[in-house]
Amino acid sequence: MVGTIISSMVSSLPFFNAAILSDVEGDYIIYPPVRLNNYDVLTRPWYPDIKQHSETYYSEPYKDGLTETHRNSVMRTITVSKNLFDEEMNKYGNIAFDLDLKSMSKTLNSIIAPFEGRFMVATNNGTVIMRSNAKDNLNMAVPHEWITRSVEDEGHFYDEKSRQYIFYKTFSNPSWTTFTVVDKARYDSWVDEVPHSLIYMMIISFAIYLVLIFIARFYVRDLIRSLYLLSNGIDYNEKSKDFENLYENIKKKNSDLKEAFRNATEDTLMHIGNRRKLDEQLDHMIKEGHIFWLAIIDLDNFKMINDTYGHDVGDSVLQYVGKTGKSLLDEKHASLYRFGGEELIVLFNGSDVDTYLEALETWRIVVSRRQWREKNLRVTFSCGMAEHHPGETGQAVLKRADQALYQAKSAGKNQILRAGM
Repeated sequence: MVGTIISSMVSSLPFFNAAILSDVEGDYIIYPPVRLNNYDVLTRPWYPDIKQHSETYYSEPYKDGLTETHRNSVMRTITVSKNLFDEEMNKYGNIAFDLDLKSMSKTLNSIIAPFEGRFMVATNNGTVIMRSNAKDNLNMAVPHEWITRSVEDEGHFYDEKSRQYIFYKTFSNPSWTTFTVVDKARYDSWVDEVPHSLIYMMIISFAIYLVLIFIARFYVRDLIRSLYLLSNGIDYNEKSKDFENLYENIKKKNSDLKEAFRNATEDTLMHIGNRRKLDEQLDHMIKEGHIFWLAIIDLDNFKMINDTYGHDVGDSVLQYVGKTGKSLLDEKHASLYRFGGEELIVLFNGSDVDTYLEALETWRIVVSRRQWREKNLRVTFSCGMAEHHPGETGQAVLKRADQALYQAKSAGKNQILRAGM
């Protein structure tokens, strides 16, 4: 639903060429949809600059594969983007809009600048992105001297080379400068008739007015209202109509989705992967041809612990064993899951079995030496492990590890055995 709305809005509003939603892995969706071969959103000229920025980011004008597909545009674009973060301030994506600079300038063509002057907006490197004179080349740049002389929030100076008076107003985020350019002859013919201060204020006010028109148009309140009204799960009210509040709602929806996904793939008691997550990971590793070892762990005499000390203590035991395992296992090469009841599974990605055995043995010793508050309570576990063979199913490697576990139990418990030993 959101994609349909964004696509139709981008198509109908002249200031936008495209909207791009992307995640940190580089997966993206473009609205309206276009087909691009070998296109990587992470290589767009502006993308490396946004990094962990939490504010709205405005790129410099540029061209890339996407801009060349824009309607009625062979010119450069500016991308306005916003990073998306979760509650822990971990970046999970970005939303970006490509601006149609040609359409933006058209809104100024019918406006007559004071003293038959010309109005333009330039980036901090001098590239013109909006201009009131349709005859000007949109790829033009203002003289570098104009940028270096525009040091105050607003002001004016005389350019002897072009014999023009330059009135300016600077902005931050975006780092743009508005210029009203008036020929000296035209300006001088007016200066005797109207007080200089009035002329100055009129030109500066005019420049600010035009920029504010653009900024207001960019936020496009109608677009935001429609997104709030028509998108599932995004609330709308009179105080939540701008880009910042839309971002907050999108962040909340992402948080809700992450929580739902966590509940579906994580064991709520032990806070490790559940059986569903295990099955998915096992299938993935086999499909991708990974070399891996599977270890199955079973708490010794767990039924007796529950019967003797109660299920609350039993739950505490499970939580401790899971927490200890997570802290000792190398998360880059090992993932931990609750298989069911008091059984846990560890998937070791790789072939360094000696390292894996050492980690499991450390885990076993730490658990067995834990002093519990409950009298005579002692917790141990047994473990069986097996290496996955090429062409073998997940169930097959699990069965071999389970057989090794059975042997460890039969041999006296509280020990680790490998299949085939």
